[in-house]
Amino acid sequence: MTKGLAIEATAIIAREKAEELLGWGWSELALDRCAQYLTSPGISVVEDARLALAAGGVHAMHDPTEGGVATGLLEMATASRVGLEVLTGELQISEDSLKLCQAFDLDPFGVISSGALLIGCAPGSTEAITTALREAC
Repeated sequence: MTKGLAIEATAIIAREKAEELLGWGWSELALDRCAQYLTSPGISVVEDARLALAAGGVHAMHDPTEGGVATGLLEMATASRVGLEVLTGELQISEDSLKLCQAFDLDPFGVISSGALLIGCAPGSTEAITTALREAC
C-alpha cells in the first residue's frame, strides 16, 4: 500500500468539520494542512502505478476509494481467489489522519482512502517496487 490510510477522508473531515474541530482546539494551521491532503500527499495514484509497473512483477492494483483499504483488499483477494491476512498495525497512517479518525470514532481501515494504491505483486518483486516508490518521494 502506498501513501497510507485515510488520505481523502482526512481532507474531507478537515474541510467539512472545520468549525467543530476548531471548537475542540484544533489549530487552523493543522486543519489547513489536513485539507490539503487532496494534493499533498494527493489522491492521484497514477505516478505510484507507473513506478510499480516499471519495477515489474505487478499482478493487480486497486485504488481503495469506496469502503477504504479494508474493502479494497477484500475485493483484490476475492478477484484473485486467495485468502488474506492483514496486519493492520503495520499499515501506514499519518498522525493527522489518525487523530481526525479518532476524533469522529472512525476506523481508518474502512474510510475513503483515495490516494493510496494497493499493489498485488510477486513476492520477489516487493523490494524493487517499494524501493522505486521510496526513491520517488
